[in-house]
Amino acid sequence: FTWTATCHNANHGYSESDISNCYNTNSYATSNVKAAVEAYATSEGMMDDLAEVDNYKVRLVTIDELTTNLGYELSGDATSSYYKKGSTTPDWIYQSGGQGYWTMTPYADDYSASSVWTVYAGGGIYSYRASDNSRGVRPVINLLKSAIPPQS
Repeated sequence: FTWTATCHNANHGYSESDISNCYNTNSYATSNVKAAVEAYATSEGMMDDLAEVDNYKVRLVTIDELTTNLGYELSGDATSSYYKKGSTTPDWIYQSGGQGYWTMTPYADDYSASSVWTVYAGGGIYSYRASDNSRGVRPVINLLKSAIPPQS
């Protein structure tokens, strides 16, 4: 999600982990993921076919969208909350394979602002470190209606 010279695991060309300065790394707006998703959409020539919604043409899903539109429910208590899939949650939302994927929603109770809500392959949504690279992304695009070819 976000990594820097002083906030990374042993990957991305680093020989060892350094998490000494991982504070305030869970903002999607300033993340490496945002830059990568936008660079991909631009390189594929998609940006002209996308509408800007809430300052984004392409982004990650939010917790609000998962709960309001896709059936997720808050579970747990004040010290250990998480989201669980509901009876109306479509399987494709969480059956992503691998280690799951990040949302763009920061984990609000995180004292160091270093985690984001993450959808796991089993269906739960938990917080996970933004400095780790073992999670994936599933971009959301805001496609213009005019970009959809008419059906014949």
